[in-house]
Amino acid sequence: MTSIDKINALKKLKGWQVVCDIAIGGFEWLGFSQERPEMLFIISSQKNTVLYCNNGEVRNCELIYDEEELVAFSDLVGDEHIHLVGQYGGELKVKAIQGDEIFKEKNELNVSHLIFITKDKEQISIFENYGLYTYGFSYDGNYFVICTDGSLTVMKRV
Repeated sequence: MTSIDKINALKKLKGWQVVCDIAIGGFEWLGFSQERPEMLFIISSQKNTVLYCNNGEVRNCELIYDEEELVAFSDLVGDEHIHLVGQYGGELKVKAIQGDEIFKEKNELNVSHLIFITKDKEQISIFENYGLYTYGFSYDGNYFVICTDGSLTVMKRV
């Protein structure tokens, strides 16, 4: 599945909209804010940013993080602990409180296949390729992300 195929598949999800599909050079970690679920913090070898999932805006930000504890802190969200996930650890929620789910299969060639299961139990293939780093929902279930070795795709519920 190419990047274009992935975006076309995501556009089939009723009630969801593609916010952005961007490259992240040197991706390491990401984490949703619990207090402000529209804020997705991204740590790369190049810089730290916050992506506003409601509109796709990306801004540089200051983050302090611990890769062993998988937690980060930013003045943008006060004393909140931002739980981190990435290629080497951590997991996002795979079931939204609204009933949607993301299910992952992996074949013998190590190709990852993501299936989005709607609250009405419709199954839609949204990703099939190598290089899947992480995927899942924000704490409030209104956003989800797919992060690969080539891109970061963010969706929002509409």
